Amino acid sequence: MGAECEQAPANESYNWDTDGDDISDAVENNDANAHHGFDPNVWDDNPSIAHGLPNDGWLQGGINLPNSGTGYYHYLGTDPVDRDDWGTLALLNAIEGSGRAWNEVHSIPRAGIGDLSLQEGGPFTRYGNPDILDHHSHQNGLDVDMRFVKNNGTEGPLNLVNDPELYDPEATQYLIDQIITNGDIFVIYVNVALSGLEGSVVVNDNSHVDHFHVRIVDPDGTGN
Repeated sequence: MGAECEQAPANESYNWDTDGDDISDAVENNDANAHHGFDPNVWDDNPSIAHGLPNDGWLQGGINLPNSGTGYYHYLGTDPVDRDDWGTLALLNAIEGSGRAWNEVHSIPRAGIGDLSLQEGGPFTRYGNPDILDHHSHQNGLDVDMRFVKNNGTEGPLNLVNDPELYDPEATQYLIDQIITNGDIFVIYVNVALSGLEGSVVVNDNSHVDHFHVRIVDPDGTGN
């Protein structure tokens, strides 16, 4: 179990979390999370703990992100359903919160969410080939990849080198701003020169030309 939470009254100021435990109704009703025994009408403790480091760690009590939600969709790549979309509650709340904020201004396209972590974390290898690493990080439920926003209203991959004319820098900056607002963000890696993105936690990484990489602060601290 993660850190215990004191019982709190249902939060009546928003409709995404009936029982006010900061675990969204969508997450609690997600079949992939049935083993947690979540109940959207009863306070549930957060079971998720990030252990170790993003590039050398594991995930305890990982929580599955619903495949789609308000303002976002999860894309699979080469992974089967529910393999690559597990994280800490803090990461899921950052994704869902930014999706809700995004949806208030941009009904289309939805934000594209890629890899989080494996259910129990650890090295993220290519599906069907455990000898090839797909990510050097993403090991403890703190990381998520997100797509750049297209300027034609469509959803799907966008590479800033191959198709720069399809890129919407203003909308992508707005999405970045909502992620920073809705999560305790440690760093966002992106090719700054090609994307034009900025922010207090934005760091240049020239390799990130077809997505940007978000990492939250470890919610229970490091060293465990």
